[in-house]
Amino acid sequence: MSISANMQAKYDEITSAFGISTSTAGTKAAEIRKMFNISYFNAEWILPEFIEDSPAIWMVMVNGLIIDVRDMPLEIQHQAFEMGIIPYVPGEREVWQETKPKEVKPKRKKASDIEDNTPDLFS
Repeated sequence: MSISANMQAKYDEITSAFGISTSTAGTKAAEIRKMFNISYFNAEWILPEFIEDSPAIWMVMVNGLIIDVRDMPLEIQHQAFEMGIIPYVPGEREVWQETKPKEVKPKRKKASDIEDNTPDLFS
């Protein structure tokens, strides 16, 4: 299979390739999400470059109201960080980013640069 080929498969095609029903696959997927605590609210499952732009990670409840902690005073941000609710104190990170030198990130490889060694399960 060439890299330029369509790398998409429908859910029922994947489940039939493994010889399981779609409901079984859905149940197992839910168990895996629960086991590893995979959710939009868990920063462990989001790429570092997307954490800052993910609003779900920064929502906290203060006095019964859900707010974006990035808009709150540093004291509340520190409390949320110490409680493990947010991955870092955003107010301090902004100051840190302004003072640190801009680092050059390596460019990601294009799909055409990656050798495809995966077996073709759907032919």
